[in-house]
Amino acid sequence: MRQERENSANALADDIDTESGLRLIVDTTPALIYSARPDGYIDFFNQQCLEFLGLPFEEISGWGWTKTIHPDDIEEFLAKWRAALQSGEPFTAECRVRRVDGKYRWVLHRDVALFDDHREIVRWFGSSIDIDDQKGAEAALRQTTDELRRSEFYLAEGQRLAHIGSWSFTPDGKREYWSAEWFDILGLDPAQGVPPIPEYLNIVHPDDREFVKSEIERMITKGEGCDAKYRIIHPQRGVRWIRGVGMPIFENGVLTRFAGTSIDITDEETLTQELKRSRGYLAEAQRLSHTGSFGWVVSSGEIFWSEETFRIFGYDPATRPTVELVIQRVHPEDRALVRRVIDRAAEDTNDFDLEHRLLMPDKTIKYVHVIARRRSDDFGNLEFIGAVRDVTAAKIAQRKLKEDEAELRQLINFVPEHVLVMDANGNRLYENQAMREYFGTSLENIQAQEFYKRFVHPDDVASGTLEDR
Repeated sequence: MRQERENSANALADDIDTESGLRLIVDTTPALIYSARPDGYIDFFNQQCLEFLGLPFEEISGWGWTKTIHPDDIEEFLAKWRAALQSGEPFTAECRVRRVDGKYRWVLHRDVALFDDHREIVRWFGSSIDIDDQKGAEAALRQTTDELRRSEFYLAEGQRLAHIGSWSFTPDGKREYWSAEWFDILGLDPAQGVPPIPEYLNIVHPDDREFVKSEIERMITKGEGCDAKYRIIHPQRGVRWIRGVGMPIFENGVLTRFAGTSIDITDEETLTQELKRSRGYLAEAQRLSHTGSFGWVVSSGEIFWSEETFRIFGYDPATRPTVELVIQRVHPEDRALVRRVIDRAAEDTNDFDLEHRLLMPDKTIKYVHVIARRRSDDFGNLEFIGAVRDVTAAKIAQRKLKEDEAELRQLINFVPEHVLVMDANGNRLYENQAMREYFGTSLENIQAQEFYKRFVHPDDVASGTLEDR
């Protein structure tokens, strides 16, 4: 057989008039063709090879072509090629080759040796075919096959771990499929089969039953999807919250079924309700104490306000709070101070604690006490967490107290009697005008221990009643 192939090759060569004609045939062949000496030194590439690699013959001849092989493939490829050079057996191997555009492509190489009459290798002739697309298709097919093989297992296991069930029903209301996890969520036995809609509605909480029924009817009559939250009564676990999401399936423009998923969200719903209660308690506590909270992310400039903070500053909760919005509400006489504190906090990352006034749109004045502490969030961004308290009532009360105190002092000063106020230790705190005028001295002198020695008769001091004071 081999002799016949050699005879055919010789006959073909005889039919070629010139070497240039043979080269023309080889160069126009779409395959990548090359030849090598017995030791593997490649001394010929056809034009298709040169164009595929995008390199001159001088650069890839000999063993220069090895630099076009992918680094991860070169060692194994050369080992096989050298083994073929030693044995003379046909060489077949795949590897990735760098194409002229720099991309590596999978290429299939086939090389056969030409022997002389003494079974000595005269030359090697080879061809290479770009099989990258084929490899990709094979890989995609294998992947698809494996995914299809595993999809059912993964779906069932994923639903079990996530407590998500899946279902489908036809436009006539017949339920055609329930997953094992959906049976478990509802507390039903899969061996009993998928129950009809009326039986399913019996599992739904009585207060939600009419709602679920109307949702199903809407889906069927209008061909629409759904996203509903409702309660069921599990035979062992009691009341459970369920979220169901469904969508219509059309085939050739015809509605054929509805498919969806349902998940037990009882834990999430419980946490949500607790969070709502906590937020409600916090909002009410802030409202009662006139204390709002805020957050300020320095890097982004984002500011977050609680409802009470919006109320204190007199802005609509839909407004996006900014530093400039804060400054705009500050009393003109306090703006420089507030601006200075904010700038210093942003630059030096210092905590801040200050009181200032707000000038409201109706020209009334509020007094606020602002305190903030710096911290870094989970991403290392600097932010401030703080509170702002409306202390207007306290400020007014303090001012009223001072006014009342001043008025009381004035009244006492007009009393013709001597008035002296001392603390529990006998220290003199205050004397009225009549006493100062009578003794012709000041509070400092009256507070001195020598007061009685200077102003009280010696016989009365020695009596012992005043001596120890």
